[in-house]
Amino acid sequence: MGVTHRSLSVAVESSFGSLSSSTGLPDVSGLTYVSIPCERDPIVIYGDVVVSERNDARDGSFGIAPEPDTVWSAGARVRRRTGQVQLRVDLTTIGTAADTYASNYLGYLLGAGFLTNVSTMKSDALSAITNVNTFTPTTTSTNYSIGGLIGASLNGRAEYSAVTDNDLSGDVTVSPAFSSAFTGTPTVRGMQTWFPGSRTLTGDRTHSLTFRVDGVGFRSFAYGCVLESV
Repeated sequence: MGVTHRSLSVAVESSFGSLSSSTGLPDVSGLTYVSIPCERDPIVIYGDVVVSERNDARDGSFGIAPEPDTVWSAGARVRRRTGQVQLRVDLTTIGTAADTYASNYLGYLLGAGFLTNVSTMKSDALSAITNVNTFTPTTTSTNYSIGGLIGASLNGRAEYSAVTDNDLSGDVTVSPAFSSAFTGTPTVRGMQTWFPGSRTLTGDRTHSLTFRVDGVGFRSFAYGCVLESV
């Protein structure tokens, strides 16, 4: 049996639905798609065709098939579908080549449902440690955003905490506490954080997505995609 090679790629939309100002139809000509290493079985074109029921008067006991909801594009009808994009992705980090997930497919996917905070502080060798919850950074304390996550490698083990205060005296307070190995001048690293919008930001997200499904003899797009569950 022959193997059919297929792929799934994703891009961040500049505006919801990637609508062209001239035609009103989705236009992905200016977008750069990133391939996703994921599991999709079976890989199919997503969604069901949207149809409009025919309620015309008729002179017999026959029915009239519903009409697909279409738009004209380049002299041909384009059918509209609605559905879900479901995939399984192994979580991998971005290594040392980048300091944010701004160009990474995982950042794309999470940004479609969450707001994000990119830490101003990328790496900092601490100048003094008061206790396992308080330290003095080498950089300015305000570079540590309140609520932001930080991590440190202590005795060969990764430990993580969140910033609760960056006071004017120059100290930073974190919780939960690091372990007793948090001594000397360890290096801490700021981490990009995703969080659900609340209060006046309820329902907000960083962006929407468009997916491209490629296979042998076909290509299909999905526009205006936002995160439903994770």
